[in-house]
Amino acid sequence: MTFKDEFINFLISVSNRDWETTEKYLEKDLPINILLPNKLPIHSFYEFKKSQEEFFNNPNNSFDYIIIDIKEWDEYAFAITHNKIKLDSNNTDYIHLQICFLFKKISNNWKLVFNQNSILPIESKLQKRQENDKLFEANITSEMTEKKTTRGIYYRDWSPNSSKPPLVLVRGYSGSSDSWHKPFLDFLANNFRIIIFDNRGTGRSIKPKYVCDYSIATMAEDLKSVVNDLGLKKFNLLGFSMGGCIAHEYAHLYPDDLLAMTLLSTHAGGKSYVLPNEINRLRMLQRPSGKTLLDKAICMWEACNTKESVEKHIDELKQSIDTNPENLTSIDAMNGQMAAYLAFDRDDEVSFKFPILVCTGDNDLITPLQNSINLSNVIKNSELKIIENCGHLVDFEKPKISASLFTEFFMIS
Repeated sequence: MTFKDEFINFLISVSNRDWETTEKYLEKDLPINILLPNKLPIHSFYEFKKSQEEFFNNPNNSFDYIIIDIKEWDEYAFAITHNKIKLDSNNTDYIHLQICFLFKKISNNWKLVFNQNSILPIESKLQKRQENDKLFEANITSEMTEKKTTRGIYYRDWSPNSSKPPLVLVRGYSGSSDSWHKPFLDFLANNFRIIIFDNRGTGRSIKPKYVCDYSIATMAEDLKSVVNDLGLKKFNLLGFSMGGCIAHEYAHLYPDDLLAMTLLSTHAGGKSYVLPNEINRLRMLQRPSGKTLLDKAICMWEACNTKESVEKHIDELKQSIDTNPENLTSIDAMNGQMAAYLAFDRDDEVSFKFPILVCTGDNDLITPLQNSINLSNVIKNSELKIIENCGHLVDFEKPKISASLFTEFFMIS
């Protein structure tokens, strides 16, 4: 495992209060120096653990991190992060810290020996970032543009005048752009110009009637129409589930367009495709049961995730439902998209000139983990990341962890 992987594990273990894992990176008998702004320094593992427990014991406290830089030598490694800290004192106030880490390799294991925190001057509008969904909508969409391409594909560009690197996200089977988990997009929007769109057959986009009008290659051309409409020359691409197949196809068709790509909860198709253990899950997606729209949505969510996970995130999932009858995904579209998803075949070995991250949850019930392993073997220059205790709907189940992982990947790439 590289230092980069170890460092991410360290940060995740701290944020999850997983002290058993954290202890691996802190030698109990080795003095460490942790310098906190306006506070006394910390010199031992026990002091560090106590300070973290005091912070995390308050459920309203949280932090998000972005890795800015990593350097590794034979015996030492250095990393810098930008952390956004939320304190209980005010739900809309944040402290932004630049944190420097120095690790030393001891008995072939990386151990933290120095850590320094510096408060960053951040514009007040960033400090006042709203987590509330309605305020989030008003904040993000204040400069949003929306349009349809000549192919009839509806898209939204959240920050058309932004200097941030563009990130185009492609949603999966039957889901429109409204299906993305908003807090997940909010985290990504801190560092990227977010562009989302409705695949054909969903939302506000064109809704062809015939199955033959839905192929992964055709939907990749729909994506190209969005890219051309925006005049994007180079961009980052993230595809989820069926959207991962579309992104993968796009990489084959237009490799020079891409800076980096993440393929999330998806597969390479062909002989490498692994069906779900319970084949009925595919039928639940294609023909969801239930009297109401919500009943059918829950049926589809339970096809992908455990009932326990759906119950845990039910309120957030409900918010992703577009109840406008004109925007509903039709049975024709479901049939066409399912046929395209199952017919996709890009399992010939390939290597691209841009970085690729393959990512999945370890408990994906509709696109089993082996699919991502096979996909990473197909794409020779890809990196595989598995998110623990997570199913198919990664953006809902692990929004902070996944968004931090993708941000770090795209920023360093």
